[in-house]
Amino acid sequence: MVKLIALLVKREGLTDVEFHRHWRYNHGPLAAKITSMEAYCQCHLVPRPPADLSIADTFGGTAEVWWEDLDAAARLATDPEYTEHAEPDEPLFIDMDRMIFMTVKEQEVLGSRPAKADGGLKVIHLVTRAEGTDPDEFRARFEAADEAAAAAELKMSRFVRTCCVPEAYTVKPPAFDATREMWWPDEWAFAAARENAAEAWQSLVETPFADASRSHFLVTIENRVVWFGQ
Repeated sequence: MVKLIALLVKREGLTDVEFHRHWRYNHGPLAAKITSMEAYCQCHLVPRPPADLSIADTFGGTAEVWWEDLDAAARLATDPEYTEHAEPDEPLFIDMDRMIFMTVKEQEVLGSRPAKADGGLKVIHLVTRAEGTDPDEFRARFEAADEAAAAAELKMSRFVRTCCVPEAYTVKPPAFDATREMWWPDEWAFAAARENAAEAWQSLVETPFADASRSHFLVTIENRVVWFGQ
């Protein structure tokens, strides 16, 4: 299974509330008409993310779509369930020229996939590989890193890593090479985890094979619109 991550930029002229309202209540039901996808969720940036994190605030959040394989994902471009409903709506709230896409595969590190109704805070670490590290070397080191103990010490309810597939580098290198996706019950739990287990947090965000200065965060709440058979 592969996942497409789209980092969305708000269209000029919209307030934050207008952007998130349209995305959730107008666009979500249109995207839900696409029956070929395995799941679709919206990760909305929280209004006041932690000031001490390098927040990628150009983006209002991520749209994430799971597909059976790359061929299924590619067929979306000509699928009438997309072209007649969700696609025409996108320019109404998204700056289409500034969107960023990542095609990734997931790696479960801690926890398991939650039920659709389960909530919580999802922190997305957008990871850029270190200068001089080629994508294959980065992927091997990122996927082999032993981070489960740090995740447990930080009391994450779930921890997933994703890495861009090799095909993503054939035309234009993606803006980010990987993500860490980390869940806590709420924003206070996240703040407490970083304070109580500061060394574990640093061990995740300052790995030698990644460039911390070009890696950023999104602190979000998920809206699971279509969810794995539910």
